[in-house]
Amino acid sequence: MTLGGNKKPLQRKYGTTKYWISYGKGILAQNRPWLSEVRCALIGLGESLRDKDPEAIRLAEQLEIHKQYCKRYDA
Repeated sequence: MTLGGNKKPLQRKYGTTKYWISYGKGILAQNRPWLSEVRCALIGLGESLRDKDPEAIRLAEQLEIHKQYCKRYDA
């Protein structure tokens, strides 16, 4: 069974705009998150950005700036 498979689409929380905005805010609250977490948040906000959600646009801009301060795995 998939996540939220037995719920109506509006009752599912994972993958919604509200979920990804909350996830992005959590990433910004961290001191030095991993770059992969920031990229994941930006990908998740993609649909909201296409819909021109103002809160998602501001959050994506902050995440782009935050990218340069992220931890990276350098082999």
